[in-house]
Amino acid sequence: MRRWAIGLRRRWSRNDQVTTAVKATIAAVCAWIVARYLAGHRDPYFAPISALVSVQATVVRSVREGVSFAVCFALGVVVAVASAEFLGPGLLSLTITLLAGALLGGWRGFGAQGIEVPFTATFVLLLGGAHPEPFVLSRLVDVAVGVPIGIAVNAFLLAPLHLRSATDALDRTADDIAALLTDMADGLAEGWPVENPHWYERSQALDKALRDTLGSMSHAHESLRLNPRGTTELHRPRLHERLWDCFADIRGSVQSIAHSLDDASAKAADEPDTPSWLDEGFRAEYGELLRKASLVIGQRLHPAPRSRPGMDETQQALLDLRQEVSTRPERSRAPWYTQSHLVIELNRILTRVCDAIDDGERFPASV
Repeated sequence: MRRWAIGLRRRWSRNDQVTTAVKATIAAVCAWIVARYLAGHRDPYFAPISALVSVQATVVRSVREGVSFAVCFALGVVVAVASAEFLGPGLLSLTITLLAGALLGGWRGFGAQGIEVPFTATFVLLLGGAHPEPFVLSRLVDVAVGVPIGIAVNAFLLAPLHLRSATDALDRTADDIAALLTDMADGLAEGWPVENPHWYERSQALDKALRDTLGSMSHAHESLRLNPRGTTELHRPRLHERLWDCFADIRGSVQSIAHSLDDASAKAADEPDTPSWLDEGFRAEYGELLRKASLVIGQRLHPAPRSRPGMDETQQALLDLRQEVSTRPERSRAPWYTQSHLVIELNRILTRVCDAIDDGERFPASV
């Protein structure tokens, strides 16, 4: 059900594109009205264009792209005016203008707005004539009107926040880890050995999930910068980072457990007459511990008052199992090494989860 809800929220979040489009339209119309009726320009076409460019997915990106557009536009104007003044209109001046504009616009800091330098330079050179200064002045005013309006509309009209994407990505990662632990617990309890469990392959997929989650977190944290709506959400990045760190820390132990159980299952299937690395008693106890750990992780480390005693009991049960394994007489045999390794890795998971709970983490149910 939670995965279904996450998918529904993800599809609903596409409405952000609709919201951005509506805001861009409002900004463009407002820029046209201001430039046309207040600044008195007959055809202020650069005002709505610059407003459209300045409405982006985040407020800080709006500022960055808007300023880059204005700077590139100004550079294009400088190139065109200089070319017209020194070379006059003609093929040579057009060639020089395009070359200089492309070189200046290619600077990495301008990003996608760099193309505006040769575009503006060519536009001004072809339409401004031999003395384009009057034509240029009104176009600069258009940009000076459009960019601030675009930024203001994006910042103060439903300023974009993308915290939900990070929340959902962390939610999916928690569900993936919990589902894998539960599946391994079921495999230990029912029908051992499991044929082709693919637990290790699934655990390796956590690497990509964590990378994708980190990208969502970066986008979410960027949406807080310069955002008037973000002043009450400044604690979210810290919570996201702590939870991601916890999942990243336990990933290695989950992969190690999955690899060991895959090997143990394969050996038990290939050599049914050989004593199992994991005897029935150990499988039952260890599977129950995996199930309890999955419940805590699946709840995204919510330290509810009733959950902490359960975690303490789980840790104590794990310590008892570790003591039992370590005191077995057949220390030189494979079962001792395999079982001890599994206990140690699960202890690392539980210790890291308890540390996260002790830090007072609260993963919000909604953002």
